[in-house]
Amino acid sequence: MKNEYKQIIPNWLKWSILIFCLFLIGMIIYGFTLYFNVLHNKEGQFDQSEKIILNETNLVSVENVSRFHGEQLFHVLTGKDKTGDIFYAFLPKVKSDKKQEITMINHANILSKQMIKKNGRIHANLVNI
Repeated sequence: MKNEYKQIIPNWLKWSILIFCLFLIGMIIYGFTLYFNVLHNKEGQFDQSEKIILNETNLVSVENVSRFHGEQLFHVLTGKDKTGDIFYAFLPKVKSDKKQEITMINHANILSKQMIKKNGRIHANLVNI
């Protein structure tokens, strides 16, 4: 009777299932490791960028750091100066040791979406006249 149960599931199937489960566990561990390494590399230089901005600009505090990756990688930092004005600082991340040119934009100088739409309508009406 015991021999009959052994023959229901062949040995090759047991080994195949075991190998597949071990492979699946290995891939899950590899996926988590890869994810956390990428996340660390993505946000790892934010502290360094914050120090550069605070040392080389008139900002006294940094509230937010994010990434923009177009043709070139930028760290975009949002901060305040001594008067409380909000600025956006764009710090290009270059691989060489040359000095990074920081671009600062005052939040007050940025047009809102509604203002752009309004100016677009005015411009369209002037063109039609």
